Amino acid sequence: MDSISLKEKKIIEATIFLYANLGEKKLSMTLIAEKAKVSKPLIYHYFSTKKQLIVTAKNYASTKASHLLDDLDLSLPFFEKMLVVQSKKLLLEEKIPNIYKFILSYTPLPKIIPNYPFSQHDLATFIPDADPQLVYQLLHYLSLGFSQQLEQNVPAKELFDRYLKIFLFIKKLTQKEGSL
Repeated sequence: MDSISLKEKKIIEATIFLYANLGEKKLSMTLIAEKAKVSKPLIYHYFSTKKQLIVTAKNYASTKASHLLDDLDLSLPFFEKMLVVQSKKLLLEEKIPNIYKFILSYTPLPKIIPNYPFSQHDLATFIPDADPQLVYQLLHYLSLGFSQQLEQNVPAKELFDRYLKIFLFIKKLTQKEGSL
């Protein structure tokens, strides 16, 4: 996905939106052309088949999502990193509607939750009764639940506002007062 034209981008993003809402079987080049406001022959100029377009859309979406972490300040405390990542996810969802619903349509959710990614500094910020692994699992399930809500076409901004309230509540319950 080095450099693509504005028209290719419109076609790919229309494909993402429509695929996420209709599925592959109902997706047609005609619908994509209408959504992207381009001609059907132009789509075939860039993509010889619907399958090629879908593969390109998957690569495009995966690349966009993976670049969210490119400039993440890894020195931030865990909870702040999570907020930055969630904010970036919201911005990407607003920029490319249904991108996460699209990604979830072809990417299986992990069956095993990895061990928590807390640094020693992060661990020191937890109240004594808070189990960091359980807190991480709770945050993981919270993110999965909100991902499923995106699949139900709940507006991303509304979801992020609810996520933020719950996230901050969990942080308040598990972090020592005055922790960043």
